[in-house]
Amino acid sequence: MIKKNIIIWLFLSLTLLYAQTVNLKEGYNAVAFNKALTLEELQNQIGIDNLLSIQGTGENSTYKKSYHSSGEDFLNNFTEVQLGKAYWVRVDQPAVVEYTENNYTTTQTIELISGWNFIAPYSLLSFSEIENQLGVDNLLIIQGSNKTYKKLYADNNEDFLNTFNNFEENQGYWIKVQNSTSLLFNFDQNNSNTYEPDPLPVNLIADEAMNLDPNHPKFSNWSRTSNIQNGALQLITDDVYNSYTFPSDAPYWKPHHKYTLVWDMETIANAAEEGVRASIRILMLGANTHNFRNSAYNKVETKYAVLTTEDILRDNKSIWIKSYKMPANTTIKVSNIRLYDGTIELPKPILKEQNFAGTISMDKQGVFRRNGEVIFPINLYKQNTIITQGNRTVQQYIDQGITGVIVEAESENWNSAREESITKLVEGGMTTVSIPITNYLKNPNYAVGTDRFDDFTTIINNLKSTPEIWDGVAVLSIDNEFYVRNQQFKDSIAAIRALIPDKPIQMLNGNQGISSWYNDYIDITGTYIANDGLAMSGEEAAAQINELEAQRLNQELTVPATLIQINQGTRENFGAVLMSGVAVGGTKLEYWKDDVEDHGANDNRELDITQNPIWGQLPTVRMYLDKLCQVGVIETSPYSSFKITQTNDQYEFIKGRYDKNGKAYIFATNMHIDEGKTITFNQSYKGLSYAPSGNLKDILSGEIKGNIDLTGQTINITLSPHEWVILEVEAQ
Repeated sequence: MIKKNIIIWLFLSLTLLYAQTVNLKEGYNAVAFNKALTLEELQNQIGIDNLLSIQGTGENSTYKKSYHSSGEDFLNNFTEVQLGKAYWVRVDQPAVVEYTENNYTTTQTIELISGWNFIAPYSLLSFSEIENQLGVDNLLIIQGSNKTYKKLYADNNEDFLNTFNNFEENQGYWIKVQNSTSLLFNFDQNNSNTYEPDPLPVNLIADEAMNLDPNHPKFSNWSRTSNIQNGALQLITDDVYNSYTFPSDAPYWKPHHKYTLVWDMETIANAAEEGVRASIRILMLGANTHNFRNSAYNKVETKYAVLTTEDILRDNKSIWIKSYKMPANTTIKVSNIRLYDGTIELPKPILKEQNFAGTISMDKQGVFRRNGEVIFPINLYKQNTIITQGNRTVQQYIDQGITGVIVEAESENWNSAREESITKLVEGGMTTVSIPITNYLKNPNYAVGTDRFDDFTTIINNLKSTPEIWDGVAVLSIDNEFYVRNQQFKDSIAAIRALIPDKPIQMLNGNQGISSWYNDYIDITGTYIANDGLAMSGEEAAAQINELEAQRLNQELTVPATLIQINQGTRENFGAVLMSGVAVGGTKLEYWKDDVEDHGANDNRELDITQNPIWGQLPTVRMYLDKLCQVGVIETSPYSSFKITQTNDQYEFIKGRYDKNGKAYIFATNMHIDEGKTITFNQSYKGLSYAPSGNLKDILSGEIKGNIDLTGQTINITLSPHEWVILEVEAQ
């Protein structure tokens, strides 16, 4: 039976207001305005004598100063800007137009007629998004002021002549299409199905350039069919390895460089079992392994993994692939594998509607608030429940900037010990405590209907009966080191949702890549962005916060991926790693872990957080996070028109973002593990929405720690080993 839903959309023409600056050079300018500016407003800013002409397409699109001067004003019919249409604006001398632009919250449409169209884009769509909408064969030409796309170039294998990557701020574009069509700009609270503009350059490395061993099985078209019977779970199959071995002397391997492996994948199931999803395991680079699953059966999806030079050239210099966790009668097909130099462009997430209200609230972007004020939780994982063990007080943690604990226990009185700990933590001043619920989902002894689940229900009701204690609980936490979404999982989630409807459920992605499998059951996800020192590359680590398991490529993962997980091994790099994650959209930190037991001489003292360099960094980190909350950076989208070119060194990271008032900030981090490694950023930028003074000021101290070369449009910042900065871009 097909259920039909009739949905009536009521589009309210609500807009948010942001400053915009259009710089006009002498002569003709192909300009896009995002506001219906009148002729009088334009003349006032440009100058009546300086504005020589305005020319658009269609009706009411012409103004010439010469008509007015010669008494032929009746020929001038331009009165105001028509949104979605671009204009040629001619000025005698350089000029600037400033206005408050419209930032829409509903879908905007530009109708394209067969042939040429002169348009003003509503947002910065990438070429991929434009081509997907208009059609590969229908899109003939895009021509901007200095960037071009022609289908003819692509058809003639001359794609190197195509330079257009994405729409740019304030630019008008000529678009030629074969047949009439529409171009949509979907906003939806800054979470639209549009791609982040200005990807890093990617150049396909041809198979021939890799000197691949022709005797290897063809990695580019690989499949594996399960041969097990009776629905058993096949944990790891054998004799199914296929690999590429890379020559260590290949000229394209650059030191500390990033590459991206991309492939298409499909899982075909003849008799799929509920709760079991086949996957492939990519054994990349000798040591690191990652699992990849399709979000649904019988659906081809694109997957990706970011590699580094050190990874590829380590050990056997190979990338291996094998099937993993295969149910009966299932086939996995992998095809169209390709390797890119640099990192690839990824789309913005589309977030499902969710809003958890209360003293501690979380919106659909994963932003936490306490009594309406934005906060950035820092939670500490403790294996032993009672936080005062080892003579350490709750206040000691709070003084360092820690706001919560993930309350675990190793005792037969698990539930009662947890209730006691939560009460002590909140009474001691903590405000973002996490309650783990993993066991209730995977362990039969904790399933719905058991005494332990009944005990859990009792302690939750006890905590809820004291509002001031319950207000200190922020989330329910799942550590996803389990693989089968069985009936117990679904029953437990349903029961916990009914018991605790006002708290979001978060799941740690771990290294298994399966949070997307649980997308319909959870509200926030995240991953380890760095392990000991910096096991992952800097940008890969940060990117995983928003781009888990390449699901963004398919728009499958709709819960916000904003949880940052960091372990004790980051040591001196802790602050730099964390701020890289914050820059790309992280809204919550969890730290693994603090063990306050007494240590013998041979024990790893890093597990005691007070003996780790991280402990001394926490107060400074907390001050900067609070400032980012205060100015409104944390609550704004990390997808910004303010683009800074990356160095493509895996241990260096730089990114631009705006706050809620349109002020720009720069995050820059030095994550080099080598002692004494000082780095200097000298990076180009684009898309800054206002004219900078040239000074880059620390957001807390106001100290100038970098500059913008206004002539060359470059950002210049020098960082000491493990140093990180968050700098305000000062306006003129």
